Amino acid sequence: LEKRVRDRTQQLELATREAREANRLKSEFLANMSHELRTPLNAIIGFQGIMEMMGDLSEKNVQRVKRTRANAERLLHLIDDILDISRIESGRLQLVPSEIEIRDLVDGLRTQMDVLAAEKSLLFRVEIDDNVPETIWIDEDAITKIITNLLGNAFKFTHKGEVGLHVGREDDTLLIHVYDSGI
Repeated sequence: LEKRVRDRTQQLELATREAREANRLKSEFLANMSHELRTPLNAIIGFQGIMEMMGDLSEKNVQRVKRTRANAERLLHLIDDILDISRIESGRLQLVPSEIEIRDLVDGLRTQMDVLAAEKSLLFRVEIDDNVPETIWIDEDAITKIITNLLGNAFKFTHKGEVGLHVGREDDTLLIHVYDSGI
């Protein structure tokens, strides 16, 4: 019995070491993948910005460049999300709150999501209650990712009708409500 316990303990120790090494390799792979994908994406986004500033595009082509740029930025955010999952798993995710203007945040989300709404011919409603403060103290990246994820899922599963974002306040709590007419 004692030998079986020792053998089993050794097997468990080996499995633990192998799992830790696999996790380390996964994190290293994600960091390298992130860098390799970000570099060309940032170049694409930069070039699209230059194209927009040149001013010699037709309105239709300006819209195409904006749509392409918004999709490239969405892809960049997805890469960040994958890295955040890795950071959460390893206990290294840090939230850094700062004072942000909630209406600016929502306007940025509206611009980003208008692309999805247009692609799927959906109505996208955005409402902010009057009692919502001008500024809030929060980690801007984290709240943006959370709302973007909720909205992305709403658009993904809505094929006709509408998707909406409602920001309200109840006492000292900011309420963010995403709704859709999809499944």
